Amino acid sequence: MSNRLVPLLYIIIIIVVTVGGNGNGMTAARNTIHTRASPSKVLFVAFPLYSHLISLISVAKQLQNISHHHCTFALFDEQIEVLKSKSSFDNQFNIISCGSLNDIKTQHHIVEYESNLQFLIRFTLPLVLSIYEPMYKCLRQHVQTNHYDLFIIDVLSFAAHDLAYESNISYVIHSCNSHIGEEINVPTWIPNGLDLTTLTEMHQSYWTRFHKKIIIPLQIMYHLKSHMDDLANIRRRLNVNVPFFPLFNRNNPIIIPNPVAFEFRRSYIPIYHFVGFVIEPSNSHLELTNDDYDIDMWLNQTENDKFVMLVALGSVTTVSQRIWNEIIQTIHLVKNMRLLLAINDKSIKNILQSNPNITSDRLLAKNWINQQRILNHKAIRIFFNHGGLHTLAESIHAHIPMIVMPSFGDQYINAAKVQEYQLGLAIHRDTITSLEIAQKIHYIIDPINYSTILKQLTKMHQLSELSGGASRAAVLIDNWLLTGYEHLVTYDNRLSYFIASGLDIQLTWILITLTLTSLFLFLLWSICRYVCGGKETSADVKAKQF
Repeated sequence: MSNRLVPLLYIIIIIVVTVGGNGNGMTAARNTIHTRASPSKVLFVAFPLYSHLISLISVAKQLQNISHHHCTFALFDEQIEVLKSKSSFDNQFNIISCGSLNDIKTQHHIVEYESNLQFLIRFTLPLVLSIYEPMYKCLRQHVQTNHYDLFIIDVLSFAAHDLAYESNISYVIHSCNSHIGEEINVPTWIPNGLDLTTLTEMHQSYWTRFHKKIIIPLQIMYHLKSHMDDLANIRRRLNVNVPFFPLFNRNNPIIIPNPVAFEFRRSYIPIYHFVGFVIEPSNSHLELTNDDYDIDMWLNQTENDKFVMLVALGSVTTVSQRIWNEIIQTIHLVKNMRLLLAINDKSIKNILQSNPNITSDRLLAKNWINQQRILNHKAIRIFFNHGGLHTLAESIHAHIPMIVMPSFGDQYINAAKVQEYQLGLAIHRDTITSLEIAQKIHYIIDPINYSTILKQLTKMHQLSELSGGASRAAVLIDNWLLTGYEHLVTYDNRLSYFIASGLDIQLTWILITLTLTSLFLFLLWSICRYVCGGKETSADVKAKQF
């Protein structure tokens, strides 16, 4: 009897355990949450500047890799070839053409002694407004027949901001500068990026802070007024009904492609996401050109006791012949230095004609240089550049000290950060001389200074890698596709400015203070009057006695 019960008892135990296990499994299934969004359609809207586009391309590649999202780019015809050159077999993107830029200028000559603010008013905002109408019409027609779950929009692509807002499409902002749209609201001790003032200099000068808080905002509002009117006119013509200026909207997540360590840090609301520098890990898959081979051969001829300074000043602005001559002349002041220049043909010809004593052994000039690849050559010791964020990222990742000569926009605040955080030195283009450049070169190549700068570059590189880069940006976007981003929007964006800024409470305190002050002054006046009045009466009595 007992022998028969033993197998039966085992069977009962197995059934109980199995059923219990299945129950726990079903409970676990009910409690399971998704950590990846299902494949979605994402539209990337770039601004017609090279560095703005390639940063978005890196993010789009990672986004496709992690969740197989369908990525589409809205581009002007002049940008399409760049996208194709950066694409691979595993990363193919759909393309929407916004037409040709035609007569719209995307490159401007720098006028000496023109301030950053003046250049922004003369070039950047007119460019933003000139592409508004063709971009808006293209996107509006496209979204009428195509559905997108999310837009990723460059901060300066105003038309895409407005269309997404009107169409009730969720969108994320990609911005190379955390200050854009907040120049007036940042604390007084934070440089506004319109000049080369560093954080340390802001702390030390009351008048600099006063000028930044009072004078600069007045100048910005004065110059911005006409462009805001132009935007309003364009919106009316296109029947666009958006109540705010795009840069002033703070209800959408903002991806900033640099580490927070590279910022002049302050308190940030939850929509800000610093993801580290967004650059391709390598572009070794690209085929080398004849110019690449020429550069490699020339660099390999650098002797051990010599070094090369790479000079590249960006593709948006062109600098004067005087500045190029000053840069070239440093060869005579730094005897063990060779120069590798990225410069157009016409300028090369003029420079070489004006400096016949400079041999090809000391100087090599090319129309375009693959900076990311060349910066990793052992002969490169200094990078003289314009301060564009992508360029700085390449230099930091290669651990190459910099001399930064900014031209416009965020390049000024980037140059100030480079100097503040000991990643190199900054130099002003209007007063630049070959002697000043040579002095900065000698300072950097001093063994002690060079070692300090290398440590700072290595640290910034590490902090950038830890921030996640394009992979981190892709994960954030995937998360917002899954959960939305309403949980990031702070409540002060949903309140009136009067309440959000606490003006009602502040005005109450001001009123109480004024009331108490008035009562005190009235009481003091009454006492003085009484005392003075009493003395006057006694004197009158004595006068009468006489």
